[in-house]
Amino acid sequence: MEDIHVYQLVPDHFTNEGQLRGRLRDKLIVLFSQLLSDVHMGCIISTVCSDNSKLIVAETGRRYLSEGIEFGDIIGTATLLIMVTPHGRVGYVHDVVVDECYRGKGIGKMLMQKIITIAQANNLRELNLTTNAQKRPSAEALYLGLGFSKKPTGFYVLKLAQ
Repeated sequence: MEDIHVYQLVPDHFTNEGQLRGRLRDKLIVLFSQLLSDVHMGCIISTVCSDNSKLIVAETGRRYLSEGIEFGDIIGTATLLIMVTPHGRVGYVHDVVVDECYRGKGIGKMLMQKIITIAQANNLRELNLTTNAQKRPSAEALYLGLGFSKKPTGFYVLKLAQ
C-alpha cells in the first residue's frame, strides 16, 4: 500500500481569517462532496483549529522537497469535537470520510486511531458518534472493531434554518 500520512490540521493550514489554505481547501471540498450531498461547504471550509475542534486528514503522495513538504492528495478526513459537559470532557466524532478509491484499505481505521489518540491525550471520558448502519455497514463494523458499543438511546435532531 502507498505511504499514508494521518495528521491533525494545525493553525499553519489556515489563513488569518480561519479559512483553509487554497489547495487543501479544494481537496477537502471534493472529498466531502463524495459522501455528504447536503453539506454546506462553507461550514466545512471555515472549520477553525481550536481547543475544541480537531480536523484530522489522511494524505497520500506526499513528497519531500528541498524547499519543504509538497502535500499530496487528501484521501480521508474526520472531525473530533471536544465538549465539557456535567459528566466531564466528552468527544464527538463527525464526518469520517474516505475517498471512494481508497475505501476498504484501512484509511478509516487510521483516521479513527488518530482520533482516539487525540481523545486520550485530551483526557476525554468517552467518544460518541453516530452512523447509519443500513447505508454504511462497513463503518459500523469499523467502530465496533475499535471498541465502540451501540447505545440503546434514541438520537434526535432539530434542523435550524441557516
